Amino acid sequence: MAVIKSINALPYRELNCFLVGGQSNADGRNALTDPATPSYIDPTTKAVEGILAAAGSARGYALGAPGANSVNSNWGFVQVALYLLSQSLPNVCAIQRTVGDTQLAATPFRANGIWNSNYTSISDNSPRLGQFLQERFEGFKTYCDTNNITMNVRGMIWHQGESDNFSPADTDYATNWSNFVSSVRTYTGEPNLPIFYGTVSDQSPSYNATIRSAMLNFAAGDSNAYCRDNNDFAGLHWDSADSVTFGTWVYDNYIANYG
Repeated sequence: MAVIKSINALPYRELNCFLVGGQSNADGRNALTDPATPSYIDPTTKAVEGILAAAGSARGYALGAPGANSVNSNWGFVQVALYLLSQSLPNVCAIQRTVGDTQLAATPFRANGIWNSNYTSISDNSPRLGQFLQERFEGFKTYCDTNNITMNVRGMIWHQGESDNFSPADTDYATNWSNFVSSVRTYTGEPNLPIFYGTVSDQSPSYNATIRSAMLNFAAGDSNAYCRDNNDFAGLHWDSADSVTFGTWVYDNYIANYG
């Protein structure tokens, strides 16, 4: 059983925070009942041992159980990455919004939500997920400032792209992704914020070569962006082994470059 620590229960004066966003694989699609579920993931709550859980006035900003805001009871690579990071960084917490079947393109309407950084351009009634993540970050930053807690923003962990597999969203992906990263770096006040993300596997029915190239090219041109080519993964939703592989890759790249 994972031992969960609360930001409010102990006198933390400094936190190491990671923004987490994206669609289904970031949200997690591995069943908690899977025998391959790592022991540091609570089989009931999905909380991760060593990751701080926010309570009281901080609730809703930092999540101790990544994916707790989703409708599924699964886990994914995010839990793996954060647990490993907590073994090297003290007081790790996540500021997360992850929802399956969501796109980066501002249009057309998408019931589950849109990540486009130009919030006013998003189709009416589509949830503005990027704005939600920004507001969650800003709310938690205010909480930390009010309570004299130093908030270190260490990076963003991300996976998305399947739902932009249509025209012209695929050809617009490079610009939309660049703008989204720029927006996150601006509102966090971290112009060199590390970004850890990966491609959609070419074995997925939602694979798109144009989007894959946009993802890889962005990382090639940005010294603080890291993109894993996931063509060795099978299918749309990653299995437990793939989730562990990608979460470990996030950790390894963070430690190698910033640890």
